[in-house]
Amino acid sequence: MTTNSGASPSIDPSTDTSDAVDLAKGASITLTGRIAGRGLQLLSMIILGKVLGPALFGVYALGWTILRMLGFFATFGSDRGMVRYGSLYWDDDPAALKGALIQTLVTAALGSGLMAAVLYFIAPYLALEVFDEPRLEMVLRWFALGLLLFTAMRVVAAATRASQRMQYSVAAQDLGQPAANLFLVAVFFVLGMRLGGAVAAAVISFAVALSMALLFLHRLVPELYSMRLKPSFAGKELLLFSLPASLAGMFGAYMVWVDRLILGHFRPSADVGIYQAVSQFSIIFAIVLAAIGNACAPMIARFHKAQDTDRLQELYRVSTKWGLYLSLPAFLVICMAPVELLTVLFTSEYEAGWLALIILASGQLIAVATGSVNALLVMTGRPNLWLMLSAPALALNILLNVLFIPRWGVTGAAAATATALATLFIAGVIQVRRALGVWPYDRRLLKAVLAVVVVTAALLALKAVTSALTIPAGVALLLTVLVATLAFGGTLLAVGYDDEDRALLEAIQARLRS
Repeated sequence: MTTNSGASPSIDPSTDTSDAVDLAKGASITLTGRIAGRGLQLLSMIILGKVLGPALFGVYALGWTILRMLGFFATFGSDRGMVRYGSLYWDDDPAALKGALIQTLVTAALGSGLMAAVLYFIAPYLALEVFDEPRLEMVLRWFALGLLLFTAMRVVAAATRASQRMQYSVAAQDLGQPAANLFLVAVFFVLGMRLGGAVAAAVISFAVALSMALLFLHRLVPELYSMRLKPSFAGKELLLFSLPASLAGMFGAYMVWVDRLILGHFRPSADVGIYQAVSQFSIIFAIVLAAIGNACAPMIARFHKAQDTDRLQELYRVSTKWGLYLSLPAFLVICMAPVELLTVLFTSEYEAGWLALIILASGQLIAVATGSVNALLVMTGRPNLWLMLSAPALALNILLNVLFIPRWGVTGAAAATATALATLFIAGVIQVRRALGVWPYDRRLLKAVLAVVVVTAALLALKAVTSALTIPAGVALLLTVLVATLAFGGTLLAVGYDDEDRALLEAIQARLRS
């Protein structure tokens, strides 16, 4: 195994460039796709928040959160197992690839079917006894019916990612589902359906995205659909990987979802609605981290299999740097204009969540700054290690939410989640260093520090001007976004891009043109 203890890896430059180009292509697809998809989902949430108001929006948010939490667990990690084993089987073993797909789909169907049945029958208890919200019963029963579609969509989309052709997963899961949801929300609202229309739109959009993913998988590997190809099953090996990965991933994902359920138990649904609106902005950092992690995952598996620590190290550093480049301008906008974000995009009823927005964004930024620690541990065959980190972090999050929410409400929920999230990812980067001997930081990040200083100064000057001239909130928000983006990009351009940064920019430009 090669080792790397210096500040920068000593690898063949041509190999380094090739890896950066591969990562840039995958990251550009997932980033542009996920950001576009996130924009569609944000637009849906804005419409829901404006039309439903905080109280009904909070009811929808509770049901949506329960669906996501159950859907994540119901796959039993089979989607992650599909990415890892599918990337190993893709080129030379279609029988094993077909076996892995069948096994993961059956596992997900059994898990989601059982959970959907349980959710459907306990919906009245949850609505009346746990959340004291009778309108939640209908929402939960609709989402119980959508749980099978949701989990199947995730598994089939994961199968397409094993090819490293990220555009198919992005088109189905990240673009197709939110686009269908947005369209259906608009249609149902025009027809006079409010909360019920919002829930029905989400369920139908899962079916649309699943159909797209199945078509894309057929385009990638048509022989999978042939009866003549006999599947070869990994069996217990795949399950032993998937189950710990499922628990680890579940605990990590629940970190950003469980706060809404606890908030809904202690506080009225209107507070949940405000918190749901707040989370729409802070979660952009999680999307950046997940997009880069998805692009890195197949490469991590290959480099680890080849025992190439140098290339793994460089991949970790470059991906972490890109995550920060993409996240820091958004973070500075949130810090400088939280009230404007909530009042302009939603309504003044959501303004009370401005401090929670800054706190949540801070926790998410720390997670981005640690890089793809989840993917590194899971894709190198160490899901148990990530499990041992994420389980106590989730317990800490639950404890802090129970302590903070009764006293501080929405702000307390944000503080609890941000604290637990930062604890998890800081511990993760330490364990990656110990287990794999790689570290995400080098002197290239000094450019990001300089850019933050320049942008902060520019935004403070802009805020003084807009306050003195009493510029409307919408105009002030637009100017803040423009100044942050241009000042950050301009600073990096002035000090000079690295070779891998040019590769990313070229890949993103090509993706946007296409």
